[in-house]
Amino acid sequence: MLYCIFKNLRTLTVDFKPIRRMVWNDFNCNVVKNCYSNGRVALQLFDSEDGMPIATATVNIPEYNLKEDQVLIKSWSENAGLADALVREGFIGPEIGKVNTGHTYATLHKLLYL
Repeated sequence: MLYCIFKNLRTLTVDFKPIRRMVWNDFNCNVVKNCYSNGRVALQLFDSEDGMPIATATVNIPEYNLKEDQVLIKSWSENAGLADALVREGFIGPEIGKVNTGHTYATLHKLLYL
């Protein structure tokens, strides 16, 4: 299995987790599980050929009480359709709720894999 390291010092910590691949928006992507600074799961997509970041699927809303196996997916703007693709590929379960982000809604999902 492949392994990937990603470090964004502002919001994410380094994590070593197995990755899986999927196709999204014509990109062959590696889906990587990282953590936000508060310990919540961050799902990120990287180009499987050159490692460039494609998208961060999750959004971190610290004031919202999440269970350990739940994630909030940014499903607006450039991420439109990403939640559906992650559900189809078995990374997350179907939408189980919506959380107000101030200008739109993040969708709440159960994390299934990673």
